[in-house]
Amino acid sequence: MSVKQATPKRARVDGVPNLYKRLADAKYEAGYTGCDGKWHIKTLAARNLTEAKAELRQVLGKRDQRQDVAPTRLTLNEVADEFFQGFESKVDRGERSPSTLTNYRMRWDTHIRPTFGRKQIQSVRVSDVSRLMAELRRKTKSSAKNSDEPELLSNWSVLGVLQVLGTVFDFAVRHEYVASNPVQALRGEKPQAKNKTEARILEAHEVRALLDSAPEKYRLLLMVTAYTGLRQSEVLGLRWQDVDFENSVLHVRHQLSRAKADEPAKLKPLKTRAGERWIELAPELSRELAKHSLASSFSHEDDFVFTTDSGKPLYYRNVSARGLDKAADRAGLNRESVQKLSFHDLRHTAITHLIRSGADPAQVSRFAGHSKVSTTLDLYVGEWEKRRANDSGTRLAAIYSADAANA
Repeated sequence: MSVKQATPKRARVDGVPNLYKRLADAKYEAGYTGCDGKWHIKTLAARNLTEAKAELRQVLGKRDQRQDVAPTRLTLNEVADEFFQGFESKVDRGERSPSTLTNYRMRWDTHIRPTFGRKQIQSVRVSDVSRLMAELRRKTKSSAKNSDEPELLSNWSVLGVLQVLGTVFDFAVRHEYVASNPVQALRGEKPQAKNKTEARILEAHEVRALLDSAPEKYRLLLMVTAYTGLRQSEVLGLRWQDVDFENSVLHVRHQLSRAKADEPAKLKPLKTRAGERWIELAPELSRELAKHSLASSFSHEDDFVFTTDSGKPLYYRNVSARGLDKAADRAGLNRESVQKLSFHDLRHTAITHLIRSGADPAQVSRFAGHSKVSTTLDLYVGEWEKRRANDSGTRLAAIYSADAANA
């Protein structure tokens, strides 16, 4: 029995990979493997070989830029749910913070899921995100709906919503649901957000006054914060195994989560690898920690350095209200004319004085636990500029003095 051979539908164009010519009507076609791993044939509008080559380059260029994705009817909400499911697994493994997941979900469920999230993800354009941002800027806080003067969402809140939307789109790009992230195209349109308050910087005599005025139970904790620049969660997460008295070093390995009604505080990983660091202990601080270790009923390696009478870690709000606030009030640092002193101010003070002492950017960045030196330079740009200005004067004076001496 004879087998009828299939008649070819197209022929390759000699010397031009991925370009074909249909035999039936002489139309040009592009043949290529798409981002989905499948073979695609696309009819071109070209009328001659020159136009076909140009159009082929455009098709392959879009493919290479991941703009050739398989059609899907998935909505933003469906992709977000897939993203959150993966994020949950990272939280369970300690790779991401539970509070970050909570914040992301709250922003999505409040501002995106009800309406915008119902859109098919491949239909969302930059103009759609721009309109969403305009709506957010006009939106009032839920707590202010019944107020005589409703309060608009802050720029920080609007940026927070755009952040989680952009993060979900990044996830969609990686999974080839969409070719690009429309939120990234809004860089020039995003609202400018500034911190509501500037961090305070205490002078050395003010730090001493604060420590001298602190309640005895919290004095050493405030001293550790002021001398090491640790975040409050890092200080509360310190255990005795983190204190190396022999080498006068403090190891920062964990942070303490904030206790909730249904979940006690617990140790959790630091946000970044750079957060894991060691800090040299000042002799005065090392002596005070040694005294505290000897006097404490909880001084085993796994015990927390700062504990309640039952050995549990201190509650962050109590530390602020009963420790820092009282010390600052007694020392006259919480005057009406200035903003209330915070734990972040103590961290900011320590880092600022380290910069003023002449430490280089890499050293300061490691001390602060920043993941990049550029972060340190950006956050403390004012201090670096002051130091450079002062240093330039000193350098010029040295040059002119040397020249005068040789004259």
